[in-house]
Amino acid sequence: MKKLSLILLTACLSLISCSSNDDDNSQRRESAKVERMRNQLTALSLINSESCSNPADWDLVLTSTDGCSSNHESYIIYSKKINVKDFLAKVEAYKRAKQKYQSKWKIYSACPMTLPPTGVDCYEGKPILSYKHVIY
Repeated sequence: MKKLSLILLTACLSLISCSSNDDDNSQRRESAKVERMRNQLTALSLINSESCSNPADWDLVLTSTDGCSSNHESYIIYSKKINVKDFLAKVEAYKRAKQKYQSKWKIYSACPMTLPPTGVDCYEGKPILSYKHVIY
């Protein structure tokens, strides 16, 4: 009887362990998918391949789904030379996938208390977020 109990205990622990590993692998796969989508958006935005000489040629879009609109990583700067409609549709798909991932895995963010960017500037040929707030 003790042997049977020990075998059953071992089997149960193995199943629990495998389930935990499966969850970890599933979370990693989903995280990698969301990260690939973000990397695709960055590539499509032309931020790393197009020179910036006129800030009017660039715009930014909020990619955050958690209300952290003041975090600079919550934005992607993109060239207005791209197909903006298609790009923004991909941004919305990314936001939905990220929100689903964060909700499923109960991932929450702490939002710093900073002001959101006001636009885009050019610095040394690269587009950067601009923070030209008027403070009274």
